Amino acid sequence: MMKKYIRCTLTFLLVAFLTSPVLPQSQDFETHMVAMRDSVRLATHVFRPAGTSHGAVLIRTSEKQERYTNVARRFVRAGYAVAIQNTRGRYGSEGVDSLFFDDGWGKRQDGYDTVEWLAKQPWSAGKVACFGVGIDGFLAYQVVSSAPPGLTTAYVVSAPYDFYQDALFPAGAFRKEFADVWFREHSGTALTTLFEDYARLSRFWLPLLNSRRASEVRVPVAHVTGWYDAFFNGAWRAFSINRRKARGLGKKYQKLIIGPWAGGLDAIGKRKQGELTFPDDAAFDVLADATRWFDQWLKQEDTGILYETPVRYYLMSSAGESFAPGNEWREAGEWPPDAKNVRFYLSMNGMLQRDKKDKNDTAEGYRYNPENPVPTVGGATVYYQPGPRDQQQVEKREDVLLFTTEPLSFPMTVAGRIRLKLYAASNMLDTDFTAKLTDVYPDGRSMLVADGIVRARYRKSLQDEKTLSPNRVTVFEIDLGHTAIVFNEGHRIRLAISSSNSPRFEANPNTPTPFHQNTHMFTAVNSIYYGGKKASYLYLPIVPSADE
Repeated sequence: MMKKYIRCTLTFLLVAFLTSPVLPQSQDFETHMVAMRDSVRLATHVFRPAGTSHGAVLIRTSEKQERYTNVARRFVRAGYAVAIQNTRGRYGSEGVDSLFFDDGWGKRQDGYDTVEWLAKQPWSAGKVACFGVGIDGFLAYQVVSSAPPGLTTAYVVSAPYDFYQDALFPAGAFRKEFADVWFREHSGTALTTLFEDYARLSRFWLPLLNSRRASEVRVPVAHVTGWYDAFFNGAWRAFSINRRKARGLGKKYQKLIIGPWAGGLDAIGKRKQGELTFPDDAAFDVLADATRWFDQWLKQEDTGILYETPVRYYLMSSAGESFAPGNEWREAGEWPPDAKNVRFYLSMNGMLQRDKKDKNDTAEGYRYNPENPVPTVGGATVYYQPGPRDQQQVEKREDVLLFTTEPLSFPMTVAGRIRLKLYAASNMLDTDFTAKLTDVYPDGRSMLVADGIVRARYRKSLQDEKTLSPNRVTVFEIDLGHTAIVFNEGHRIRLAISSSNSPRFEANPNTPTPFHQNTHMFTAVNSIYYGGKKASYLYLPIVPSADE
């Protein structure tokens, strides 16, 4: 019996070994301690193909290198050496964790130095590409911005471009859902508390603003993101700014791919997003596409990339409705595409309509209690159940105001940036205002499309604070982000306004005290105005149909 058991076990292990995708053999897996310009050595794990290497792919990360094991397998099989390097003070690398301040173009330039080291290795063929996902994608942008001569191209997925506004403080509001987890993972460094000391955009953040270095970019870059990606603005801004300011091939060949996805490798390219499942063509093999991109620029193969339009985006539509228009890939020369910005006015009785029918100023108020904030339900979160999710439960709250169109008599295509011009007042010196755009299905589901926030003290500038005059009507602009969607016939378009979305954004305590220094929280009485001279309205970029 025991012999039979051992024989079966050995057979199982042999079959598993022969059929499993294994890494290159041990002689092709090496760990190098690569010296930076200040002699600090960084642990760099190199995987090499059995045959000729056509270039090296650099992945810099502050996480365990095992995160990229499957990525390394794919690129090695395509004929590339892969170098996974841990940043300072992380998982075998020497030095002190500097949270990116040594990775860009300052006194120490670890990304630059690593690229130049790779370019000199005989198995790199003198060509180096960068790859990164999420915060590691930000590290890839740092390498691109430092412009090492040995860098040939980059492929970046779901990443911030400027760390302040794309990652931590969009519109001045603290992205608590992301920061709490990320700070905890980096608890060994005192720099995590520094971010709390610099809650407004100041000189402190300059080394982490890649947009300042766009004119130094010389290489083609592919940017991949999704409509529910927390770092969508990073990809879009990197693409747009590089298209304007980069030089040479970097200016000519920037690629932007946007799917119906949340962010990160676990969501990018998947059909199931949140509570919706998109059709088969929403699936996307991001590593296959990255390999194709590298084949073009490292192997110099004609993959067709040179002839493609710069932007490829997925036009979402109703999920599960037969013959719904949309749910298809489209191409464009730029993002946003050509569209007509149409105003949808907030009106009495919770209506949202094109015509400005209310002649008199009207106000509706609610009490915002930061100790009982509106809970986050889906959206562009990093860790907290991202994607399109039904908002009906939170829409029932007394601190949420709803404005909804009549059922549409024909499909309406919206593609571009969503903005809300809001006339509002508060009895406090500081507060937040939030907005959500949803697709209301005939069965009542209110599926999140896009959302945004503005912190009152930063309504004019992220650099300078300006508190409110209590109870005085003030004009705000809320950026709800970008989308591409067909609101189908029979559906309604809804705008929900409130003052919190927690834990995605930390609830504003409604005080003018510096960030995280308040000792008390106060309930705010906030009012929304519409009609007359204080006509709040939603900007929707509508794409005309072919027969219009």
